[in-house]
Amino acid sequence: MLSTLYLFTRSLILQMFLVLNSIEFWSGSNPTASIGEVKEVKGENGEYLVKTNTDGYTITNKGEEKSVDLVYNKDNNTWNVR
Repeated sequence: MLSTLYLFTRSLILQMFLVLNSIEFWSGSNPTASIGEVKEVKGENGEYLVKTNTDGYTITNKGEEKSVDLVYNKDNNTWNVR
């Protein structure tokens, strides 16, 4: 069970990083530039709302209630899904 959760979390983090890299590439701007700002992003698998937080991002599929928080831990130099 733990292995399945770990693989799912790794896959989700990879997908979110791909979304964020796509934002910067196609828009020409860094989505981390303005804390609290929400940007709309069109990706291959739909549209997303990406909110920049002080410690990472909140990513939501447009039109849905659920979101995923990507949180950066400076001490460990790691990203975590919350």
